[in-house]
Amino acid sequence: MTSDQPDPCADGGGGDCTAALEALYIYLDGQLTIERRTTIKTHIDLCSPCFDAFSFETELRQVVSRRCTDEVPEALKARIADAIRGELGGGPIG
Repeated sequence: MTSDQPDPCADGGGGDCTAALEALYIYLDGQLTIERRTTIKTHIDLCSPCFDAFSFETELRQVVSRRCTDEVPEALKARIADAIRGELGGGPIG
């Protein structure tokens, strides 16, 4: 957060906090328009409570990503491919 800008939510009115926090997961997934991403990023940069939520969610996603690295066993992949082939009438997958 930049300290030279006023906190838009310091008055306790919530400002755009509700909208920013509701869109946070979509923002982190990169599924917003550039205009909407810019609006939310600006809000996050200027609002300490939203910046804290953003920081927490970003860190949580990084931890989950590092910890959830299980590989799918080759035997399971083969069974799934065989099942798909069966559904497709024995033709090639893909």
